[in-house]
Amino acid sequence: MLCWQALSSAVIILLSTFAPWPWSTPVSQESQSYPGVSIIQKKIAVARIAFSNHHEGMRRQSQSGGVRRARTGNTSKHQLSTQAEDDFIDLGRGACILRTPKEKTTPQGKLYTVRTPLSTNLGKWATKTCKDRCRKTPVCTGYIITKRGTCRLYREGPLENTQVMEATRCYVKEGPYKLHNFTQCDVHHMSSQKYPSMLVARRSCYRDPTCVGLYDDQCDGTQFRLCSQGFSAIPTKTSAHTKGCVYTQATWRPKTYVKTPTGCKCYFDEKRTDCACCNHGACQCSQSIGADKCAPCDAMYKCIVNEDLNDFPDLSQMVSSELLVSLNEVLEATTYEARQSGIRSFLKEAYELPSSNAKVQAVALLDAKLNKDRFDKYSSYEFPDEDQVEEWLSSWFLEEEMWKHAKQNHQGKSSVVKGLVSRGAFIQEKLTQCDWQAALKEFFDAGGAYGNWCGKAPPGSTNFTSSGACKNHKIKRGKWGLEVCKDSGFDESCSRHDQGAYSTDLFGIAQQSLCKVDADFKAAREKSDLQSKFNDGLSRSEANSIMGANCLFDMMPCWRYERKEIWDWCPSWYGGHPCLKNVVGYHTYWPFGNYSKFKDDACGPSGCYWES
Repeated sequence: MLCWQALSSAVIILLSTFAPWPWSTPVSQESQSYPGVSIIQKKIAVARIAFSNHHEGMRRQSQSGGVRRARTGNTSKHQLSTQAEDDFIDLGRGACILRTPKEKTTPQGKLYTVRTPLSTNLGKWATKTCKDRCRKTPVCTGYIITKRGTCRLYREGPLENTQVMEATRCYVKEGPYKLHNFTQCDVHHMSSQKYPSMLVARRSCYRDPTCVGLYDDQCDGTQFRLCSQGFSAIPTKTSAHTKGCVYTQATWRPKTYVKTPTGCKCYFDEKRTDCACCNHGACQCSQSIGADKCAPCDAMYKCIVNEDLNDFPDLSQMVSSELLVSLNEVLEATTYEARQSGIRSFLKEAYELPSSNAKVQAVALLDAKLNKDRFDKYSSYEFPDEDQVEEWLSSWFLEEEMWKHAKQNHQGKSSVVKGLVSRGAFIQEKLTQCDWQAALKEFFDAGGAYGNWCGKAPPGSTNFTSSGACKNHKIKRGKWGLEVCKDSGFDESCSRHDQGAYSTDLFGIAQQSLCKVDADFKAAREKSDLQSKFNDGLSRSEANSIMGANCLFDMMPCWRYERKEIWDWCPSWYGGHPCLKNVVGYHTYWPFGNYSKFKDDACGPSGCYWES
């Protein structure tokens, strides 16, 4: 040791006779004028200070090298794993002190505070095993190796370091962290501040009492955020560029809204006690969804959706750009009219999504963005499921899209009814099993008519007038007392359909009738002869007309008169929310040729048919 000190002094004396070091501190003129101090002594003193500063700077750079490397290059998977599995955190220089001072009382009864935690000094013999001894001691919260080289275990916490430039370093027991690949924290529980390395992030997490995890958006050790208590672990999309992962503390548990799935009084039937018991801030889901489930009271859509889009930090990875643009229009609107217009545009984009689940998620996203933390007396404890969202959005947009589709097909342009893609194979089969374009062309070319009665009658008309396309030997007296074509029965079925008691205009070229009337019309068409050679007096083919009607009426809506709960959008000054309405009247259905699900006639006050 003495040889090294002598060698260091010799080097300093030698170097001090040459030009000043680039990192040395300039010597002031005032210090050079001190009497009794030689120039050599001054330079030796300055060199010692410079050498000490340089040595300290190199040591700091070495210690922070992990952080700097994290900024410029990826940390290896092995290093990340080692850092995550370490059950101690190096808080930095200085001794360990209490983060929160504790109160003590003097013999005279005066209160004072101290930050020195209770500790046990084990001496130098335990230095090499100090960390392991703290690990195995349940009450140990951290340790240091003192200046004298002894092991000191602390028995109180939480701890903090004194941040004094000492040789000692404060190590606290905290960890290890568990890795969850392809996972991220929800955006509501993720810090905005980013940390350049796991060490820095773990220190910050330890100092934040709400922190329970770390999110690495690329899982490469270059950028971390803190995840707070109550966060939802949501998956990263495998198709996205991100490979995010989350490191959670050993005490972390996934958030749950259900305390027990049964044992509590049901809100919809207080005589029952077999419904879920919910944790604080959660409410029971509706009976139709599942009485054993709970969801946040201000986000009841979580009863329905398995993946809440509002939880994801980057929505551009989750939804289409069109849907995102519409959402931004809603959120940035400054007037009531602009916001409601934006909401309708957003719901139109949602209606065109390719799956029912995606539609429900989009509606839930809109509801969350407008109503998050806005729980009030108007809030609903229910949320529409997939079938209800399909029916709601179809009531808004399907008729318009079908008419657009019909016009494009008539013009020879191929188009897809986007809102029906989510309806599955049955509807797609209906769209493709007949030549929709040819049927429409036949409909337009023939003026939508055949025989004496097949064609568009004025909606709600009670004045039944034959078109006279069949005369003389081509007519017969029909079952309903009207003169009809002497065909296989198609014109007679049209005469009965025209006698339907309630109908409205549809697309300007057809009429929307009662579902009972349309169902009877289909049953009658099925008895007609598709191989018929009969032509009416204007040379229009019965067989072609039947095929055209089969194709067209399978795509037509119909009416049912009933009391029905329907989902709709209830607007308000802040935007609105999905709401359930109880409406009595005529409701539109799109059976797509399948009338078997209707168990009653539901024709309404006017009855099903006008009797001639």
